[in-house]
Amino acid sequence: MHGPGYSKILLGDDVVDQWEDHLDLMADSIYKNSGRGCINCSGVWASRHTEEIAEALAERVGRYEVKDPTDPEAGLAAFYRAWPS
Repeated sequence: MHGPGYSKILLGDDVVDQWEDHLDLMADSIYKNSGRGCINCSGVWASRHTEEIAEALAERVGRYEVKDPTDPEAGLAAFYRAWPS
């Protein structure tokens, strides 16, 4: 999941120690709209706790089930291209 834009989440020294309070926001910013919006988060920058943040985000976002792209419950984007014969 990676948005086409350049949006980042920056956790500076003033909030980085409370990163867990922002975990839902970070995951939603990456995942909503299947991560394809130009304002979707494509990176999380932090001054410390980087490994813990990465692991927590991987666990949170990794819960989403990959489904058939035609399934109305599918949350992850899939690209389909019909190639000419």
